[in-house]
Amino acid sequence: MCLLVRYLAKEQRQDVVLEFGKALWGRQKQFRETVAKLLDNRHSKVKGVITEKFLVLEDSRSASLNDAFKRAEAYIDLGGDIAVFDAFKGLDHLSME
Repeated sequence: MCLLVRYLAKEQRQDVVLEFGKALWGRQKQFRETVAKLLDNRHSKVKGVITEKFLVLEDSRSASLNDAFKRAEAYIDLGGDIAVFDAFKGLDHLSME
């Protein structure tokens, strides 16, 4: 989810947050399809990088997971320098309208 939210911030996809941020959508088909599309290799590439960088780990130690996460975020250019909170800070006001 962290990488997905960074992708949404980087691509300025406030529309997705506004559409799905008002309620719990986990079981709704529309939400699942949208998330699947955003995670695919034609959009954020998150799905592919998780398969490539995480599913090959030999252990689940915290250091291994952190290293894999850092490699993943660097590989798809979704590093910690993306200001997620700044990207979405005005959306509470817009969602009330």
